[in-house]
Amino acid sequence: WRGSNTGVEPEDDSEIYHNHRVRLVERFGNRTTLLNGRVQVDIGFSAVCENIAHDHVKSRVGTKSRVAQKEMCNKNRFLFDVDGNTFSERFLTLLECGGLVFKAA
Repeated sequence: WRGSNTGVEPEDDSEIYHNHRVRLVERFGNRTTLLNGRVQVDIGFSAVCENIAHDHVKSRVGTKSRVAQKEMCNKNRFLFDVDGNTFSERFLTLLECGGLVFKAA
């Protein structure tokens, strides 16, 4: 999964981790495998939006390079779709890839 931290407008740093995108990257962004090495994981922010949480999120989890949607579809059997401020526009495209899509709204 690649995306940005949209949907995060915290009053202070303690509210940053109430956002499901931030929690996903915080939990799995530094891992490369799951299930005893049987599943490869590639999760991260490709951009961090300018808001009160920008510096905190960027220093804590960092960013990774962008990945083209077609490349992501061809390379992965399991795909994540995580809503930000509104619905994710890539959901239908991910469904057409033929992989198993995990949706977080």
